[in-house]
Amino acid sequence: MNFGARAWLVSVHKLLWSMCYRTVANAPEAITSSKTLYRKRSRTAPYDNFRKQWKKQMNKTLPDRIPLFPHAGFAAAMSTCPLIAILRGLTPEHAEPIGRALYEAGFRAIEVPLNSPDPLQSIRTLRDTLPPDVLVGAGTVLLPSQVTDVADSGGTLIVMPHSDPTVIRAAKAAGLACTPGVATPTEAFAALFNGADALKLFPADRLSPSTLRAWRTVIPTQMRIMPVGGVTPGSLKAYIEAGAGGFGLGSSLYQPGFQAELVSENANLFITCLEDALAPAAR
Repeated sequence: MNFGARAWLVSVHKLLWSMCYRTVANAPEAITSSKTLYRKRSRTAPYDNFRKQWKKQMNKTLPDRIPLFPHAGFAAAMSTCPLIAILRGLTPEHAEPIGRALYEAGFRAIEVPLNSPDPLQSIRTLRDTLPPDVLVGAGTVLLPSQVTDVADSGGTLIVMPHSDPTVIRAAKAAGLACTPGVATPTEAFAALFNGADALKLFPADRLSPSTLRAWRTVIPTQMRIMPVGGVTPGSLKAYIEAGAGGFGLGSSLYQPGFQAELVSENANLFITCLEDALAPAAR
């Protein structure tokens, strides 16, 4: 290697070392700057109060209450009737008669999946036309921004097919009830520790009563586990005996095109089967 090439390599070597030194030397300043930016943003974030409460709970070995942030309306509705009506495909013009049929049968929780036609208007119609003791909300909620949309439409219930903690926390920070979907104990405990009001066992037709029974040995008894997906009147008893605390009812209760009279018949059948299934436990 000639002298010119060697000198060029030495200069490049020195330049690289200089760049590395500057990066390391400036790292504390960069880290401090990012922390300051985070603090500035957090002061303006809408979830600060919830975040503080959540951190306080998480600093304990075990939470002193389950659910961590209970929703009084959800607890009252489930105590009256632990069934959530899933009205997938509902349209705003049919919302009032279908909602009234469910209320008269005894249901106190109704959700309209967000992949239905104009779901927010259906939620608003249900909220405006049903008594205040009915919990109305949305299903298939996938994003925190959708939580805001539901709340603005008068909804107070968020039902999810998954257990994204950002959606759960957004719902709880907004003062809404939240039932995330879980398919494993890992998902169940993550949802529980992020503030879920109940756990949606989904899809139930792939998670048997024996699976639920195994979960019940480790998940706190105060936390409702609610099978959803393929639930029929005839399957209630087996899940209740395994420890179910309620159910989400979809196509066996309502499908697009069902008239209020048929929905009423289906709802009353579910209520009757629920009462029969609960009767042995009450004795």
